[in-house]
Amino acid sequence: METKDAFKIMGPYATTARWSAGEDPKLAVAFGMPLTEIWMCELKPGASTAESFGFVQTVKEYCRWAIDICSHILTMDPNLVDIHYMRVDYALWIGHERTQEFLEEFEVAMKPEYYSANSCAAFCALVLRSAPEIQERLMPMVMLMASKAVDKEQDNPEYQKILDKVLQLQR
Repeated sequence: METKDAFKIMGPYATTARWSAGEDPKLAVAFGMPLTEIWMCELKPGASTAESFGFVQTVKEYCRWAIDICSHILTMDPNLVDIHYMRVDYALWIGHERTQEFLEEFEVAMKPEYYSANSCAAFCALVLRSAPEIQERLMPMVMLMASKAVDKEQDNPEYQKILDKVLQLQR
């Protein structure tokens, strides 16, 4: 739902979207776990999809809003590794002024009992297969998560290969 001016961010759970044709156009958006819903939006004839939604946010505005929500949740339970992960991800995307602080808090929260080495390695592998600009943007989190995967499962050669590749890219 991109325009030249702004985005309406539906969140990471929107999995597919389809427009209907005709005089009363609609947009159906399917959401995956944990929502598992389909939303219908009436589209205004002659207006862009984003204009039909009314309220529009830029990526930066959305990420700042999401960072605030994550930070609030973490005041209640600082051990929620997934919330730290999301907050760092949002911060890296927009170059947030507190990104380094969020990374440090994420590292502290990543106690072996709170994270999966496999999930860390899978995230790193995904980013390493991404476009160079995505790799560069997310590299601080990739470095942390690759290190944590190896720390937790030191005998796993696949995790060590990922960490070696990350270290090579950092040189």
